[in-house]
Formats: sequence, structure tokens, C-alpha cells
Amino acid sequence: MSSPPPATATSLDQSGFSMKTTLMLALLVGGLGLWVLLGENQTKTSVETRFAGKRLLPHLEPEDVTGLEIGRGGEALLALVREGAGADAEWRVTAPLDDRAEQPAVERLLNNLRFAEFAQRLTAAEAAELELGEAEAELTLTIARGTKPSYTLTFAAARPDGSYPVTLEGQEGAFLVRKGFFETNFSDPLWTYRRKELFAIAHSVRVDVARRDGPTLTLARHDGFWRLDDAQGEYADPDRCNELIKEVRGLKAIASESDAPSEADLQRYGLAPAALTLTLTPPEGQGDPEVVEVGAGVPEQTGVRYARVRGRPFVYRVASAKLEDQLESERDDYRSLKLIPIAGNAQTVTGLGVLFPGDGLEWHVERQKDGGWLFRGQETRVEDLVRQTLVERIAGLELLAPTELDAAGAGLESPQAQLRVTEGELTRELQIGAQVSGEEGVYYVRRVGEARIYTSELGANLLATLRAADLELIDKTILIASHWDAQSLELRQGETTQLKVQSLGSDPPTWRQLVPEARADKDMLANFMERFDQVRVESYVARDLPELYADYGLQEPRVLTILVKTYVEGEEAEEARTLYLGKREGAYVYARNPDGPAAIGKVDAGFLDRAARGFARGTKVLSVDANLLCELSLTLDGQLVLELNKPEGGIAWQEGANMLEEDAEGELKTLLLQFESLELTEVSDATPEGLAKRGLAPPAGTLKLATRPFEGGEVTRYTILLGDPVGEGVRWAAVEGEGRQGQLFDEVVRDLQAFGASLPGAFPPPPQDPPK
Repeated sequence: MSSPPPATATSLDQSGFSMKTTLMLALLVGGLGLWVLLGENQTKTSVETRFAGKRLLPHLEPEDVTGLEIGRGGEALLALVREGAGADAEWRVTAPLDDRAEQPAVERLLNNLRFAEFAQRLTAAEAAELELGEAEAELTLTIARGTKPSYTLTFAAARPDGSYPVTLEGQEGAFLVRKGFFETNFSDPLWTYRRKELFAIAHSVRVDVARRDGPTLTLARHDGFWRLDDAQGEYADPDRCNELIKEVRGLKAIASESDAPSEADLQRYGLAPAALTLTLTPPEGQGDPEVVEVGAGVPEQTGVRYARVRGRPFVYRVASAKLEDQLESERDDYRSLKLIPIAGNAQTVTGLGVLFPGDGLEWHVERQKDGGWLFRGQETRVEDLVRQTLVERIAGLELLAPTELDAAGAGLESPQAQLRVTEGELTRELQIGAQVSGEEGVYYVRRVGEARIYTSELGANLLATLRAADLELIDKTILIASHWDAQSLELRQGETTQLKVQSLGSDPPTWRQLVPEARADKDMLANFMERFDQVRVESYVARDLPELYADYGLQEPRVLTILVKTYVEGEEAEEARTLYLGKREGAYVYARNPDGPAAIGKVDAGFLDRAARGFARGTKVLSVDANLLCELSLTLDGQLVLELNKPEGGIAWQEGANMLEEDAEGELKTLLLQFESLELTEVSDATPEGLAKRGLAPPAGTLKLATRPFEGGEVTRYTILLGDPVGEGVRWAAVEGEGRQGQLFDEVVRDLQAFGASLPGAFPPPPQDPPK
């Protein structure tokens, strides 16, 4: 027989040992849990234990205290009672007079009592030796704690070492506290605990300042704005109002003058009647108005007056200099000069609209929950920069002066325009009447809801800007078709496809040209497709109305369709993004998007030129260092379009004798980079017959360039001959003396032509032949 296997951890003896160990561990863990539950929270750090052992009132918590009384010889020197509960609780002085308490002072006293330490604890025998019961008490302190037992402490006279013996009712023995503790907490005068602010109202909706010898100034808050005279009055300047209210509400007593003044005293103080009566009214349902009366100045104290709170007997001295400075202003000084006051700023405006009653033109734009803006009742997006600029301009308009003209005389019975601005639930409207005679840009205006008519400098073109804003405010992005999601592009005229390209589905996207069948460079195609990531208009010219299509060549448009991959309800789908293309004018073509902004716009026609030119790489016929260029001129159809030069030794371009502006200089440098690799397609040898046939002999135009080395020296000149157009954006061209001709994608020519037209000294058009 084989030997039995050795014992393992699962043998009976080993299992018994494990059960005992488990039981012991369970008891240990259970005991630890019981200690955590019952005892751990009662433990203290060594510092906490030492500190608690020295506290005079170790169980005192300020939130439990409902009353304090400090007395001597049975007379209350100070009694304080807490009124209310929680965050609304306030302390009040009840003896030796009835007054509101200075909350921070009471809280400071309570905190000091909570952490009060004794210097020495005396046994009953040691306390008896001091004969404290026979000594006259210095003062007594009673601390009421609601339903909890009160504390009564009796402080005996100071000992020679300056400490004070203290007995605590209900406890044997006594304590000695240091002189500093006693003097810090029980030597303050009653004034320390009396409230200094005369007004208790934290928020007011009306402020009245009545002068004994002058008019009353009233400011009333309504719909987030301060108004003059009443809630429907003229708008008041918020900064001036807030400054005045700050000084009124912050009026503080600096000393108590009399707790029980006689009638003769009140007259002497200038309070019968008061020189000023200040009234703050809280929001409805939040209490009654509070009134403070301000009297005469205190003799020999500049900027200090007598004052009292109506309904209470006390007369105080108050620091009034800042308030008096505010009250030097007249009522009209508080009028807001803002034509359309805004509670916040241009960023808080949530709506803007205008109505021209004469022709019924009306538009409104509104901010959406996502922060974007739309035209009211439409899905047409708003061009945010234009909207913000317009709002800031309107917010900055100011009043000039009131006028005595009636509504008819000011052209406000039938106003030219009515402007509306909203901020959330707040709406302000302005009527714009006739222009003030002889004052360009100045108009009669009236805020809707107010009777008074003013003049305001709106500027010479504000009305025109508002009238055109229904187009200017439209988001200038007319088409979005990301090249990452695009599957194909087709340009079609009627039934004829002029161009078709298709994605090969790679990452990054690569493209092939299907129509017309031609050699295409993949990089050129990729760059071409990126143009449609965001197609923006140069400007919108008209609303998208069928009756206008003929004017812009859109009755039988070319159709650009880009098929993009998208997701609909989580499912992959294809969606056509379409742009209808109409008549071309120069560098722009009119376009409309049937699914986009409801307007006709002008878009850069460069993509049409590229489509016409094709996507095959050309032959480089000219390469010059753009940094060495020193002369440039462009002539088209016999007219000098642009002529620039950079003098020898100079670093900046100039037009004639005029230096280019910094922005124009930067734009020109970018344009000149195109001459570092100027290409032609369909290149062939130049023959006299071929040059003449293609409008190059004589040329329809010339583009002349010159370079000069950095160190100076001989100038090298180049002439590019410009011939007949081949198609959109393509013309015949040749470099003089090179012996070759070909087709030029003339974006560089058009860019220079536009650049020349933008300069202040642009050449005038050629003279017209006189009529026969």
C-alpha cells in the first residue's frame, strides 16, 4: 500500500485552526466597529484636550445663545436678545434702552466667551479663602440658551495681580481669568453694541430725497432700470443712482448725541423740521418704508450732521460729507443720456428689431437657447459680428436735448422708424422722427411709453444701415460642404454636366475627375474641394424672391451640387448641398441656396475659373523671387490699372509718390508670391501667326515686372503679354522673349486688378467719347 498523502491546508486540524482565527478576527473587527460607533467621535487630539481643559465654558456654542445680560448691583448695564432664528436672526439691545444691535460686535463677544480660558482653577476651599461671597461683585454675566440651562457668571473685584476671580452658578470652587480677557470683553461702552447703520433695508425699489427748502428727488426702480419721479418716468443714469443710493443706504452714525431729546433739542439739531428726509422703500411684501431725517451740521465738525430714524427717539451724529456731495446735483443731472438704456451690456441683449411704417419693412433677430441668433420665425442664421457691431452702435447712442415741439412737429405722429431692443423679458422701444433742420444726422426721437421728445445724433447713415440690415445681418455663410464628408461634386448647366469629381473614399480624401475626361492633379482637386468647406458671400444683394431671379441671371442657373455623407437619426445617409449660380460680374457670381439663407448673394467666382482652367499641372514659364521685385504695372484694354514701385534702397512699396498703407503692403506681398511659379497650360511654340490669332500681337494687356538684387545694381525686367480669353478666368498669355505661348489661369491678374481698385489713388476709368 502506498503512503497516505501529506496533510494540506484543507485537513481537519488545519481547518479547525482557521475557524478559531476567523472567530477571533471577527470579534476584533466587531469591537473596533463598536469603538468607532461609540467612542471614536468622542476622542480629541492632544491639543484639543489641552485646550478644552482650559476653557471657562467648554460647552458654550454661540448658535445656542438667545440672550446676554451684563449687570452690576442688580442694574443691567447691557441686555441683548436674539430675535428670529437661523439666517434671519438678529440681535437687539433691550437694556438700558431699546435699540437695534451691532451684529458683528455681539458675534465677537460670543466668540470670545466660547473660547474664554481661565488662568487657574480654584477648589472650594481655595475659593472660600478669598471670601468671594462677601466681596462686592464687579459685574455679573448671564447667558441664556433657550431650552438649555443658562450660565450665570459673577466676576469679583480684581486681585492685586490683575486677575479676576469668577464663580459659575451651580459649580463649586472658582476660576481666575486674566485681566486682558475681562477688559477686552466688559470694558466697551454701550455704544459699541448699538447698530450704526441707520437704514436696515438691504434692497430698495424707491428712494426719496426731500429737501426742506427745495424739490424732492425721487428714483423708482422698474423693469431693471431706475426712473425719475416714478416707475413710469424717464430713465435715470444707473451709475449716478447707484452712487446716491450707496451713500443713502450706507449712512452711519459715528456717535450718539441724545437718547431722549426734547422738542427744543430737536429744533436745535435742525430736526424739527428736518433739513433732509431720506426714504427707502423695499420691494412689495418685504416690509415698510424706512425714513431717516438729517438735520443741521454739528458745530465745529465739518461734514458731520445730526440725524435720527423716524419712529425712534435717538439722535445721532452722522458723517454726511459724501452724501452732501451727491445731493449737489439737480434732478435733471440724474437723467440717463443713453437713448436706449441697456441693463447689462451688448452681450446681454437678446433681441433686436426695426419697423419702417412707411413701406412696411420689418425685421427682428433673436438669440436662441444655444447662443446663436436667428431671424424671428425663420431658420435664417445671423452674422454675429454684424449683429454685435449694430447692437453696440445702438447702445452707444445718446440724447442731446429735450425739445418743446409736439409729436406732429417732430415727425413722430408717423415716425420714420421704430426700433426695439430686448433683454430677456425687458423690452425698450424708440421712435425716430424727422431730421432736425440744418443738423445732419440729428433726429427727433421719443422712447415709447414716455411723452417727452428729445433730439439725438444718430449719424448720417443709421437709418440706411437699419433699412439694409435685413440683408446685412444674414449669416454670410451660404454653403457648407466639408471636403471630409463630400462624396462627389457636379456642376451642371441645364442637362449638361460641365464638371464632375468623385471621392475615392480614402483618408485623407483623394479625388478623381470624371467629367470632362482629362488629366487631373490630385492636389489641385483636393484644394478645389476645400473651397466648399465654408462658402461665404461678399454681400447679399436681395431677398430670395422668384420675381428677382431674372435680374441676377438665376432664372436658368447653373447648379453646383455636392453630395455629402451625414447622419439622420443616427443612421448614415447622403445629403445634397446645392448652390444655384447666376450672372457673373467681375470676380463675383450671383448665387442662391434653396436650402440656406433666404437671400441672393455675391460669391467669389474663383472656383468657376478653376473648373474652367482644369486641374492639370501647367508648365512653369516664369519664376522670380518676390522679395526682389521692385516694379509692377498692369495694363488692360489700353488702360493703366496699377503701377507700383519700390525705390532703390527702400523696403516699402509705393504708388507713385504715396507709400502704401500697412494692410495694403501685407496684401501685396501675398499677391506677389504668385510670380514665384507662374504656369501656363496647353503650351506651344509662339509664332507670329499664333500670337496674333490669340490676341497677343498686339496684346490685350501687359503685366510688367522688375527685380533688383538686395545689394543694388542692375534691374531685370519681365513682360507678360495678356491675350484673348479662353473661358471663365482663363486667357492666352506669353512671356515676352521666351518663345512660348499658352493658357493662363488669370487669378493673379484679377487679384491685382482688384488690389489696384482698392487703393486711394486708383486710376480713373478712360474718358468716354463725346456724344455725336
